Amino acid sequence: MYCKNCGKQIDDNTKYCTNCGTALCTCESMPIQRKGNIGWSVLAFFFPLIGFILYMAWQFDDPNNAKMAGLGTLIKVFLKVVLVGFAYLTLFIIGLFDPMFMAGLIFFTFYAMLFLIFI
Repeated sequence: MYCKNCGKQIDDNTKYCTNCGTALCTCESMPIQRKGNIGWSVLAFFFPLIGFILYMAWQFDDPNNAKMAGLGTLIKVFLKVVLVGFAYLTLFIIGLFDPMFMAGLIFFTFYAMLFLIFI
């Protein structure tokens, strides 16, 4: 057999050319590396629990799609924490100037926790 790159004669069982180092494997023997699909990030953003389950299921079998699902889940959770935290901080600051407002803040905290868990 001859190397396709440099033309030097090489052994039939060799995977690399000893002269130039070119890989001689056929495309069938080389694994195909797939890119992650952005659709899994979008799905995981709107349904973070499903995104987390997909991430855990694909972690070793399909790592690129697992990363995309995990990324969508992380973005959603991060945005939830930041938005609810900002709203809570804003209401707390308002409550410092209006003591009657503090009772409403307790109810808001309860609903914010429900929002973080279920939505």
